[in-house]
Amino acid sequence: VFETSKASQPPPEVANSEESDEFFELTPGDYYHLMATKKESKYLKTRKIREAEEAACRTKMTKAVIRVRFPDDYTLEAVFHPSEPVQKVFDLLSKVLTRPELPYYLYTTPPKKQIKDASQNFFAAGFVPGAVVYFSYDL
Repeated sequence: VFETSKASQPPPEVANSEESDEFFELTPGDYYHLMATKKESKYLKTRKIREAEEAACRTKMTKAVIRVRFPDDYTLEAVFHPSEPVQKVFDLLSKVLTRPELPYYLYTTPPKKQIKDASQNFFAAGFVPGAVVYFSYDL
């Protein structure tokens, strides 16, 4: 658990730095890198190829880092396995909340989307490799 407002502020010297004009000029190396990327994404993929790539990606992902951000700027961070259901976050919150009997809901943003299906796993919910989930009381 940590306080969000203090942890997310950039250092003062980074916030005020400005890049020179040379930084924004396209170099030959940048050009070749862009062309190589364009060649790779030129071909359309079939559903089977996309599903195979997604399955390969699933095996590489070993954890889902979920941050629950509370209205008082505190954040709770927990690590789950990607195949676990989202219900595990609700179970964890029931243990750590001082008043778990009050109705609450979790949502992601942007756009604001309430998490209603707690039975889906973290990978299917799009929370892998990590996600920020917002907490709100439903009063």
